[in-house]
Amino acid sequence: MRNAETKLGEQQITITCMDLSGCKAPFPESELGRALSEKTLDLYYRLKQAKELELAAIEGLESCPSCPYSAIIENPDEKLFRCMNEICGQVTCRKCRRKEHIPKTCEEMDKERNLDHRHRVEDAMSAALIRNCPKCTKPFIKDSGCNKIVCTTCRTMSCYICRKIIKGYEHFDRQPSNYKAAPDKGKCRLWDSDANPDEEVIRAARDAAAAEVVAAAAADGAHVNAEELNVDLPEARPGHIAIGNRQLDMPANIPEANRLAALLPNEVDIQPILQLYARLRQLRQERADRADQIPAVQHHANIDLYFYNRRIRQHEENIARMINAALAGARPGTPPLPLAAIVPPAGPEARPAVPVIPARAAIDPAARIIAPLAAQGARKGGGRR
Repeated sequence: MRNAETKLGEQQITITCMDLSGCKAPFPESELGRALSEKTLDLYYRLKQAKELELAAIEGLESCPSCPYSAIIENPDEKLFRCMNEICGQVTCRKCRRKEHIPKTCEEMDKERNLDHRHRVEDAMSAALIRNCPKCTKPFIKDSGCNKIVCTTCRTMSCYICRKIIKGYEHFDRQPSNYKAAPDKGKCRLWDSDANPDEEVIRAARDAAAAEVVAAAAADGAHVNAEELNVDLPEARPGHIAIGNRQLDMPANIPEANRLAALLPNEVDIQPILQLYARLRQLRQERADRADQIPAVQHHANIDLYFYNRRIRQHEENIARMINAALAGARPGTPPLPLAAIVPPAGPEARPAVPVIPARAAIDPAARIIAPLAAQGARKGGGRR
């Protein structure tokens, strides 16, 4: 009896006559028992029982949020509802009617759920930015304006716009050496402006993920504030490096592989430079860790920090030397880039200032041992006199 199944699916237990004459008389249970299947009839009785309990307004009567099971809870301080239905068996919170979460409060769980929902949206937005090398399929994300991509694994050049393998700048609408020339509109863009070229893709991914989160929460009987899922779109703000009387369209700091590969000629092996960048970051972190172990008043005279600063400066200069040498070989007459345009700025790990070490101690690590011994000997000698 399809009409009865439809009514029960709508949580209605009054099944009326379907005669076209307008009769709305309900079917008696005896007739329903003869016409309905055992499964549908069982659903009818369970819904009827739930309706009767609801109308009875029994004090302390609560129902399971996952099934029709109900029970009277006499203890007002009881925080959990334990369903005794063998098929269900859920243990839920009486306040928020969700899965039990003791010792966390309902408010704390709401914050965690909202954070999880937001993370799902952010993950979807990140996934929309990921591309893959057309040859080795290694994933990458472009974080600068140049659309010439060089895979750090297989060194294959590809176009970020059309995602095809290319051989050089001939694929693009203009050449980096003459960037101010009129672009060839029949080719892919070499450079994206400060506007985010992936903005529409990211926005679509965000909106789709947010809609899925809201729908999934609604299916579980929960409410999600859609405004909290409105994650801001990332801003793309590439910078420029001045070379002579023109602009080299590259970000000011270039530690990332794609930026470095786009700046330097194709025949230059960028791996040694990338290794220096990695070692530079490691040294800065080690210096910060060492500084945390030393009282701040001693930073100015600590020989460990002094030597860390020397090694960091050497790595910065070596990176600048290698990049400028490669640029000079590819473009004779190009002025060298300043150190500040090549080496990434020190992050929070570069806290200590450059120590001021006495001349001898600054050169000789043994001074850390000799100086205390000499001072100790002087004190002993003074005592004998």
